[in-house]
Amino acid sequence: MDQYRSSSDMVSTQTLSTVGALSLEDLKHSEKPASVFSTSVESIQDKSRDNLDSGDAEIFHPGRTLACCVNLETSLQRFYQRYHRHFKILFWMTVLLGYNGGLIYACVRNFQKAKTLFILTMVVYCCIVYCNFISEPLWRRVGVASGPFRKFLRKHRRNRRRIQAILFFVAVAIFLGIDCASNPQRLQSLVGIFGIILFGWLISKYPAQVPWYTVLWGIAIQVIFALIILRWEAGRSVFDWLGGLFEGLIEFTDAGSEFVFGKNFRDHFFAFAVMPVVVFFGFIIAALYYWGAMQFLIMKMGWLLEAVLGTSACESFCAAANIFVGMTEAPLMVKPYLERMTASELHALFVGGFANVAGSVLAAYISFGVSAVHLLSASVMSAPCSLALSKLVYPETERTRTSFDQITFERGPEHNILEAATIGATSTVKLVSYIVANIISCLAAIKLFNYLLNYFGNLVGLENLSFQLLAGYIFMPLAWAMGADWVDCDDVGQLVGIKTILNEFIAYVELGDMIKNQTISVKSQLVATYALCGFSNIASLGIMIGGMTAMAPGRKREIVDVGIRSLITGSLSCFFVASLAALLVDTSLETYNAKPILLSMTATTSKA
Repeated sequence: MDQYRSSSDMVSTQTLSTVGALSLEDLKHSEKPASVFSTSVESIQDKSRDNLDSGDAEIFHPGRTLACCVNLETSLQRFYQRYHRHFKILFWMTVLLGYNGGLIYACVRNFQKAKTLFILTMVVYCCIVYCNFISEPLWRRVGVASGPFRKFLRKHRRNRRRIQAILFFVAVAIFLGIDCASNPQRLQSLVGIFGIILFGWLISKYPAQVPWYTVLWGIAIQVIFALIILRWEAGRSVFDWLGGLFEGLIEFTDAGSEFVFGKNFRDHFFAFAVMPVVVFFGFIIAALYYWGAMQFLIMKMGWLLEAVLGTSACESFCAAANIFVGMTEAPLMVKPYLERMTASELHALFVGGFANVAGSVLAAYISFGVSAVHLLSASVMSAPCSLALSKLVYPETERTRTSFDQITFERGPEHNILEAATIGATSTVKLVSYIVANIISCLAAIKLFNYLLNYFGNLVGLENLSFQLLAGYIFMPLAWAMGADWVDCDDVGQLVGIKTILNEFIAYVELGDMIKNQTISVKSQLVATYALCGFSNIASLGIMIGGMTAMAPGRKREIVDVGIRSLITGSLSCFFVASLAALLVDTSLETYNAKPILLSMTATTSKA
């Protein structure tokens, strides 16, 4: 044993001294180090072999073990690199077969319980098959077959658009005449619709160049969305289900809130019950982004808006993105193209952000008692409306320099779904702190303003002056034009004033109290729900200008120029959507607060 150790140590020392004597330059340019090193390794192996032959076979040799481990690791790496795709396919096929088998068994056992999951699965499968195997060849053939017809339409474009406009107005007039015959008071909202269009044209940057075709089709798509969501039974059922899903997920959030803040967390409702909802929905949205579901919906919606309205790729894409994300997140998706966008496109980008709200805070509004169905429909209807009114107020006079094919989603750095969802949840901490800070400061500012108004009012004999009172009087005509009952116009005007001057979060808190106390009618609740659904307030203007300037410093002048105009246009979009909803929804037949269909599932989970 001692002999073996001494000989092994001597050989190792000689090898290290030989290799160490080689210069760095020799290692880089000479072939001698490799040969010397290989010779030294061979000498070690020969010595070891001699020792084993001499009867020391029972001795464990570390050099041979290390070489075997290296060879084994190399073989495994080569095997994985050669067959990893096969293993991946095998794994996902096993998962898919297991899921489908479980779904079939659940449907056979009780189809009514498994119906929702079955429908969702079929929708996902159809989308996958359509996008990967049908979409491209189908539309290629359609494009070839419809070529002569499209040439004919382009040749007679002006006459075609006139005929389309006439048919649209005739169809709407006939529908409203029949639909509103039993309740003609709904036609009151037409004052708001035509008044908003007239006001938008009066403040237009280039009133003589308004693309009325885009404006008309934007309104038409909005009407179609409203009819599908609010009047068609199948569409209403889908949004009832989505609304119930939102409300059920809010119930699930209570489990985390109770664990962190205790069983009495609802005693501090806003901080411990509402804000965790924002965090949880940030978690959900980030997971959907990682899976690609959000990108799919945004791309398809953006393509539809671009194809029908004729708007550019970037503004259509951002209008669709604002349905799901906030006003500062949507421009990030087209950040590489901001420097090349025209002033009209920048204006449309601003309007899309002001005319909608983020999906995460949408859940918070639902927790106040506001109808989930109407909040979701307001988000969808605002996308085409924001584009139509943005082109009315700021028509395009330049040639766009972006196309839809250039816009791509960059994959995030997350390695798995859990990491993506966790990052999404933690990223909402800044949003939560922003909401809390704004509400504290805004409510304190209202209190201070009301104190000063009351003080100076008392000096001249006017008592009980307040910000809410002034806002109610200022926005009372607008509330009536949108369709609110006259007795509630003061309250609805106050909500619109709070939303415009302060923010929509405080306004929805006030609306939630009015709904719970039944201080305003169902129709006025409907109008207020749609009119408040947007980030169009003074504080958001500062946030938007600051964020856009940081992303496109070379366009700072244009960004500042379109700021005020886009804020007004975003508010007009919210009011237009509210007017249209009041026109199309018969509140005498409306069940305003939909019961959450997942409530029973939540109760079962809590019992377990």
